[in-house]
Amino acid sequence: MRPVLVHGGGPHISKRIEDLGGEVKFVKGYRVTDEATMEVVEDELTTINREIVQEIISLGGSAISLSGKDDRLIEVKKHPEIDGVDIGFVGEITKVN
Repeated sequence: MRPVLVHGGGPHISKRIEDLGGEVKFVKGYRVTDEATMEVVEDELTTINREIVQEIISLGGSAISLSGKDDRLIEVKKHPEIDGVDIGFVGEITKVN
């Protein structure tokens, strides 16, 4: 078996944004993600990803870290506005390569 683990990091992302003095905004459950927020998202998810990989390896498993952004691994289309609000860099997955 060669499982693929897909993880999130919402609470970590929100805390980091707040620690940096930013405001966390959601519209109907979707994080409003501007360019600055996207940088935090990428940093936090990369950190979480590395921690998961290290833990799997420490337990005797084999793991590698991938980002959906790498080599168009995951393709998305921009999410439409919600109640007239552009939620920024938020999308819906259209293809996994």
